[in-house]
Amino acid sequence: MTVSNLLVITVIALAAWCAVLTLLLVLTVRQISILTVRVGMLSPGLGSGGLEDDGPPLGTLLPSHVAKLLPEQALVHSNIILIAATCSGCRRLVEAFRGLTLRSDTLVLLAGEQTLGDALESEIPGAVQVLRDPEATRIAEGLGIQSTPFAITVDQSVVTDKGYVFEPSAIIPRLEENGLEDIRTLDTQRHIRDREVRS
Repeated sequence: MTVSNLLVITVIALAAWCAVLTLLLVLTVRQISILTVRVGMLSPGLGSGGLEDDGPPLGTLLPSHVAKLLPEQALVHSNIILIAATCSGCRRLVEAFRGLTLRSDTLVLLAGEQTLGDALESEIPGAVQVLRDPEATRIAEGLGIQSTPFAITVDQSVVTDKGYVFEPSAIIPRLEENGLEDIRTLDTQRHIRDREVRS
């Protein structure tokens, strides 16, 4: 084997090694980006003062540009849930819907990446209406929602309730055909029970 052949083999080996390192670097950066987005989506009221600063103020009319994007029936009465394709809490929520008969006035806004969104939408009960991007993101931005999963209740175009839905039990009783418990009341009751258990 000549010196020139050895040089060629060495150059090829170095090029292959550089390609592998580049691929690993790209995959690492991509994974870090995905994790960063998930943390942002799961952080309640990140960059705000909490629930009072997240989502539309209670007792206010839906903004007109948001109302135009919603189905007409949703303006009469609806439970609107914002979920994101990359949000693990949203996936847990959708998994909890399996086998349930949900109210016909339930509307899911599904934002995010198309392929992941398709997989998530396929698990949502068929009776539930789903709005995808770009409408979902435009509605969420118009309502000032910063976190997912997040739910609001609309009655005659007025926001009557809102809340984070980090636990499926905080919203499912409201969405089932039987029950209309308050999102925030359910959350409060859960915290009271937690304190009683700890004490």
